[in-house]
Amino acid sequence: TSAQQLQPARKAFQEALNSYEVRHIADVYAQYEQLLIEDTRITQNERQLLSLAQDFVKAYLSNNDEAIAIAYDKLFFSQFSDSIKFTAQENARIKKSRVRNDFQVSLSNGIVSQIVKVYEVHRDILIQDNNTPTEESEQLQLAQNFVQAFRNDSDREISDAADAIRRSPNCRHFKFNREEDERIYKARNN
Repeated sequence: TSAQQLQPARKAFQEALNSYEVRHIADVYAQYEQLLIEDTRITQNERQLLSLAQDFVKAYLSNNDEAIAIAYDKLFFSQFSDSIKFTAQENARIKKSRVRNDFQVSLSNGIVSQIVKVYEVHRDILIQDNNTPTEESEQLQLAQNFVQAFRNDSDREISDAADAIRRSPNCRHFKFNREEDERIYKARNN
């Protein structure tokens, strides 16, 4: 009978909840969902943890950086943040998704020095990512060339790098900070 089946299902689900392992919680519930879906003994907090765990697993399996970061943040900022557990593989994927998101934000902000800084800080992770779109690679290369010219303090290099950015089809994605704008002006007027 379903009452006899409910006991082991409830026990397995409770053990999964007590483990605070996100994947385990979602997997055990999925295994017994037909029995547990209407179980009135599952508390609102347990259902909330389950929902967050399911959202994370779905995002993780989708391999979508933004979805993973959002699902992770929901867990991180929940009342369960101190007790939830991820596998080493999940932690590595979370880190990668957060780095990719940081890099995406820096690209969309277009601040040349910020793009290079984020890339330099997270180079090891971003280099492993062979799926970087050509447009992003081109933006990064242009930004790196400009920052290197700026560091070299060479008028000609700065002017050439700034011109390359302005000629780029992605020029609308780039912004220079005040110091960089002033240095470009100086380079062009020397």
